Amino acid sequence: MIARLRRRHRAMTLAAALVAATGIAAALLLRPEIAISRAEIVGPDSASSRGEVFWSSTEVFADLPSDVRLLREGATLALEIDPRGELLAPDVLVYWAPGEDLQDELPESARLLGRLAGSEARRFAIAPPGPGSLYLYSLGHHELLARGALPDSEVPE
Repeated sequence: MIARLRRRHRAMTLAAALVAATGIAAALLLRPEIAISRAEIVGPDSASSRGEVFWSSTEVFADLPSDVRLLREGATLALEIDPRGELLAPDVLVYWAPGEDLQDELPESARLLGRLAGSEARRFAIAPPGPGSLYLYSLGHHELLARGALPDSEVPE
């Protein structure tokens, strides 16, 4: 009696392991892609070599000294952020939200552009034309570090 129960238990355990492995493989294959734009580090010699700067300001973020530029690279628009100094917060993420309203919290409509780290300039691709707001959010501290308004990003001809 015990031997028969052991054989049945062994078969059920093997079947459960096969079903679990198949389910995990199917879940991994069917998961959706995470859409984020890739930031690119811009060296000091290439800051102006690629793309035409059509807007620049040093006063976008009141709490963070930085140079912010809007560039045209062919048919695409790019946002370049060059912090003047080290960022003193961990895991700083850059978000863009449509509209001119600056909010005290990260808006629901905010779109993740990428990560800002170190003192190197970073370039992010932005697609939507029109005015918007930039938000710098520290994932490590769970707080909004800085926010600033961008002008209408329609490229002048």
